[in-house]
Amino acid sequence: MLYRPAGGNQKAQGPVIMSEPHNPLFATAPPPGGQSRRTEPRHVWSEDQAPAVVVSDGQEARWARLRNLSRKGACVVLCRCSLPGETLLICLRCGAGTLDVDRSAHIVYADPQADGTWLIGCVFIQPLSDAELELVLRAINLRGW
Repeated sequence: MLYRPAGGNQKAQGPVIMSEPHNPLFATAPPPGGQSRRTEPRHVWSEDQAPAVVVSDGQEARWARLRNLSRKGACVVLCRCSLPGETLLICLRCGAGTLDVDRSAHIVYADPQADGTWLIGCVFIQPLSDAELELVLRAINLRGW
């Protein structure tokens, strides 16, 4: 594993989502040459437009901000680090009269940010179907999260 210090060449994130203690841990290195291994299109939100989601590690549920989403995974901003290899439940709430979409996901990386938050990249254990992804995206657009 390779430690990537907060601040580095990454842009500082917006305000802290929750106040929890900063816990400096290690994050995995990017793929060789910085090349992406993604095979699915991602839907990306800026800091100020990032939808709120609930994330649970099985012991505690907490709010997070969704930075990007694809059928195969998601990236969320948390105030507490979770280690690569751990499993989280990401709860994507779609609103009244619709089904919520909850997915277990393995953490692939955890990058510390300059403001004390953590950028957590996850891969879903079971990918979202096209219909589930459309449902979540429609709910995000309607709510103006």
